[in-house]
Amino acid sequence: MSFGELVMLYKLSGNQVKTDVIRHIIGEVPAEEDKEFFLKCVEIFNKFRNWAAHGGRMYNHRTRIELPYLDMVHQLVQISKEEYTTGTGKNDFVAVVLGMIYFYQKDPLDALEFFINLNTIMEEYQKKKPLEYEQVLVELGLPPNYYKVILEKYMYKRNSSI
Repeated sequence: MSFGELVMLYKLSGNQVKTDVIRHIIGEVPAEEDKEFFLKCVEIFNKFRNWAAHGGRMYNHRTRIELPYLDMVHQLVQISKEEYTTGTGKNDFVAVVLGMIYFYQKDPLDALEFFINLNTIMEEYQKKKPLEYEQVLVELGLPPNYYKVILEKYMYKRNSSI
């Protein structure tokens, strides 16, 4: 089954199945805003996956699907409602990152692994193309200190739950 077919299967599923799927991923009974956010995440993941599979540039790609603003996720990476309204974290690469944060909220160590891998790729790119690096970060929608901000938030979250 392709990822697109999986998204369609989820959309066609009954409410209880959708609730169970989301509860399994986030570790709690989902609110209505979680259900909407989850669906938009998987749709955006599918669009970006397809774009990447066909050789498209990821750093400046936008989808027609928009991720709704969810305080808990957007504030984790310091995206205000105003920044969201102007496009940051709505349908861009940041929306993919926010979706990953949402999916990994039950296990912050998996989220940290994702961000370590993302940072490693970005550091390699910075070494190969130092003059273009800052512009790519701007196109991605990531602040220059994105890695530090996310690590601090996750370390605080992890330490406060111990």
